[in-house]
Amino acid sequence: MPRSDYLTNLVNVFRSFYILLLSALALVWFYQHSLATWWQLTYHEPCPWSQLSLTGWTKGDALMRASLSAKEAFVASFTEAPEQEAVVPAAPPPWPPLTGKLPLMMAGPGSPAAVSASAPTDETIHTATLNQNQRVLFIGDSMMEGVAPHAMKMLNERYQVRSINLSKRSTGLAYPSAFNWPKAVKEALDKPDNIGVMVVFLGPNDPWAMPGEQRGQWLTFRSQEWETSYRSRIRSIIDEAKQHHVAVIWISPPNMRRSELNSGMAYLRTLYASEAETAHCIYLSGNSILGYSDTQYDDYRDIDGHRLRLRSGDGTHFTPQGQKMIAERILASIQVVVHENN
Repeated sequence: MPRSDYLTNLVNVFRSFYILLLSALALVWFYQHSLATWWQLTYHEPCPWSQLSLTGWTKGDALMRASLSAKEAFVASFTEAPEQEAVVPAAPPPWPPLTGKLPLMMAGPGSPAAVSASAPTDETIHTATLNQNQRVLFIGDSMMEGVAPHAMKMLNERYQVRSINLSKRSTGLAYPSAFNWPKAVKEALDKPDNIGVMVVFLGPNDPWAMPGEQRGQWLTFRSQEWETSYRSRIRSIIDEAKQHHVAVIWISPPNMRRSELNSGMAYLRTLYASEAETAHCIYLSGNSILGYSDTQYDDYRDIDGHRLRLRSGDGTHFTPQGQKMIAERILASIQVVVHENN
């Protein structure tokens, strides 16, 4: 090969490498927020570039946010409803009453007649009242992704109640930069979807150190600062529901196979339970539903003389049988009111 051709090829190789390197750096610069979120969710610690505060570096994230805002504004310009006169909202009423165990009530002229369905006998299950024309909102992580479709199908087939499923895997309350559940709940409840009950089921993505309010600050799991911040996010979801007159059913995650995750879930359950009790929400114990003791974990349970597998291979999620058990307990906690003229 002539020397001139060799040098030309070498220059082309270096030029291609240079272009690829610049392109990679540009992508990192532009998508730094998404990459930082991925790093936090994967390693539960600050990303290596989190302390960079150079104006040129932070400009990339600002440009990305500006472009996303412009896109949202452009889409919204085609879907906005005509402006209406502002209405001052009335003070929210007390929480929907926690009533008995009858998930279906026929309401017509005169005294209402109740049609009963059996409820679990291992504990007293209070119920949230739901009119048949109202909807049920399901939020949570991948656990809820498995449970919600079963509960939605049961609600529709038994009571002709429609539902909304916003569950999203790899989400929780610890990393709002990845997905902000309090914000998502507010946006969902602000829509005219006539939601009467909200069901929450999450937790396994949260028992780790999480970012604080200040740049570069990280809160150690189980520290007082961590607990205060996490509790505030639980309350913000519950308070938002209260403002919209929506009853809340909060399901706690059951025991997990991995010891570290299992210990974290035991701690988070205390937070969910205390906040739900304070706010008079309906609290369903995942351990109680699956028949676990405080620390017990088992893939299988003996139910009505049959040994059934309830947990999936990862020791976190559930088999269809386990999902249906949780869905049944959700339905036992909802009292649907059907008017006779419907």
